Amino acid sequence: HIQVHRRSRALARIRKLLSNDSVEDGSKHQSCPFSIQTLTNILLPLAMHPIYDSETKADEGYALESIATIGALSKHLTWGKYQNILWKALMDLPRRESQERYIIAMICAVIDSFHFSEKMKKTNEVDENDDEIT
Repeated sequence: HIQVHRRSRALARIRKLLSNDSVEDGSKHQSCPFSIQTLTNILLPLAMHPIYDSETKADEGYALESIATIGALSKHLTWGKYQNILWKALMDLPRRESQERYIIAMICAVIDSFHFSEKMKKTNEVDENDDEIT
């Protein structure tokens, strides 16, 4: 049994480690000390657990720290993993009304950590000449 405040501090340390900026060649670059598999298979489930498990007012600090940690984790995920987290949270929202405020806060933290390029290439363009029969 690890006390709740110790779990909260452990999540804060992980968040701080993930939020550190390293300076390379004069530009800021966020480096991640963990692999994608470690982030998604170990750290993310550990960080999401307090959101779905918090039932008392005493667990609120722990849940809020886990939300901040999920935001920091999301900055390092690939698009597929990022989309899965967001989709899972959106699907759990109507199912878990007692944790609604924490799930909404987690959705906001994930969206705030959006780190992908907004300039998407149009790969689905169909050339009109390909449809013609010759």
